[in-house]
Amino acid sequence: MKRQPSRLYTAGFTIIELVIVVVVIGILATIVFVAYNGIQASARDSSILSDLDALEGIQTQYGLKNNTGGKAWYSGSGNDSDINFTPSSGNIIDVVINSTDYCIRAYNPASSSYKTLATAATKESSSGACTSLVASTAALDDAPNTFTTITWTAQTGAGTSEWDLGVASSADGTTLAAVNQNAGMVVSSNSGTTWAHPFPDWGANDWVDVASSADGTKLVATVSTVGGYIYTSTDSGVTWTPRSTGSGQGWLYVASSADGTKLVAVGKSSGAGYLYTSSNSGVTWTQQTAAGSQNWRDIASSSDGTKLIAITRSGGFGTTGYLYTSTDSGVTWTQQTGSGDRRWGGVASSSDGTKLAATAYNGYIYTSTDSGVTWTQQTGSGSRSWSPIASSSDGTKLVAGEDGSSTGYLYTSTDSGVTWTQQIGTGPKYWYGIATSSDGSKIFASQESGYLYRGVYD
Repeated sequence: MKRQPSRLYTAGFTIIELVIVVVVIGILATIVFVAYNGIQASARDSSILSDLDALEGIQTQYGLKNNTGGKAWYSGSGNDSDINFTPSSGNIIDVVINSTDYCIRAYNPASSSYKTLATAATKESSSGACTSLVASTAALDDAPNTFTTITWTAQTGAGTSEWDLGVASSADGTTLAAVNQNAGMVVSSNSGTTWAHPFPDWGANDWVDVASSADGTKLVATVSTVGGYIYTSTDSGVTWTPRSTGSGQGWLYVASSADGTKLVAVGKSSGAGYLYTSSNSGVTWTQQTAAGSQNWRDIASSSDGTKLIAITRSGGFGTTGYLYTSTDSGVTWTQQTGSGDRRWGGVASSSDGTKLAATAYNGYIYTSTDSGVTWTQQTGSGSRSWSPIASSSDGTKLVAGEDGSSTGYLYTSTDSGVTWTQQIGTGPKYWYGIATSSDGSKIFASQESGYLYRGVYD
C-alpha cells in the first residue's frame, strides 16, 4: 500500500502576534521620538543660557563704552550695531538698559523651560532689575497671544468703592494704580495680588486721574480741588511729591510719555481751564495758552510724548465738543473738525501716535490711522453710551466701556475697532476708567460701584 505524503506546514506569525509586534515597535518609536525631542529641547535650553552668557559680556562692554546709557534691542526687529549679536537658531532675545541697570531675556518656543517672553531665561545687573525693567515694546507687541477669551477677576484686595475715576497700568501690567474721591488711591506692584493705600488719611481728596510710565516706576496723579496739587511718584506709588503749578487751578485728566518725563494735565477753573505740560517728570509746568481756556476732558499721549489728543465739551457735562491734536508736545493744537461736533467720551492713542480712537456718548466709536486727520465711524461698535477707551501700543487691541447705563458692559476689539465683543463677565456696570498693558493682553478697569476689575487674555 502506498503511503500518502504528509502535508508540509510553514511556520509563521499569527495576526495577534503581528499586532503585538507593531504595537511594540510603535511604543519604542515613541520613546525614541520623545527622548530625541527631549534632548533637542534640552540642547535649546543650553543654547539659550549660552546666548545669555555671551550677551552679558557684550552688554558690559556696551555699558563701559556708553556709560551705561539707555538702550532697548529686540532680536525680532533685526540686528543692532551697538550690541552686534546674532542669537542661536530659533532663540529670541530682548535687551533693555537704563542708566543704572540692564535686563536680558532669552526664550525659544521649542525650548523645554523657556518657551515664551513670560518664562524667558534672564540675566540682570542686580537682583530685581528684570522686575523694574519691563521688556521692550517690540518684544511685548510680538509676544504670542491668541486674544480670544478673557478671564476677569474682581480686585477684592483693593476694596469695594465708587471706582468712578482714573486707572493706570505699566506696559507689562504688573504695576497698577487707581484713584477715586472716596477711597483715595490704591497701588499694586504685583498685578493686583496685593494693594497698598499710600494716602490712608486722604480718602476724600478729590482724586481724578492717574497715569504711569511704561516701566511703572513713575506715576502722576491729579486732584480736582481748586488750588490742589499734581502729585508724582518715582517708586511705583510708594511715596509721592506734591507739585505746585502756581496756577491755583484744580486738575482733571493727565497723560504720560513712556519714560515718564513728558506729562500733560488738564486744568480746570469754573468749568474751563488750560492744558499744562511738563518735560521733567512734573517738577515744573508750562501753561499752554495756544490751546485756549476750554472745558478740556480726556487726554492721551504717544510714547515719546510729542503727539497728543484731547477732547473738549461745551460747559459742564457738555453735549458738544471737538477733538484736538498736537504734534509738538502740546505747544500748538489743531481742532479736528472732520471728526464732528459731538459729546465725546474718551480718547486713546497707539505708541507712535498714528492710530487714535475716540468714543462718543450716545454714539459710536471713531478711529483714525493718520494721527487724527481723518476719522472712521466704526458702526460695528454699535451706538451706545460710550465713555472710557484704551489701546494697545500698536493700536490693534482696543477696550471701551459704557457709562451712564445700568446695563453697561466692557467691549473689546482685536482689529483696530472694526468688530467688537461684549465681555459678559464685566456687567452690567457703569464703567469709568480703562488701562491696558502694552500688548493689550492685560486690562485694568474701574466701575462706579463695587470692585476694580482685571482681565487677562487666555
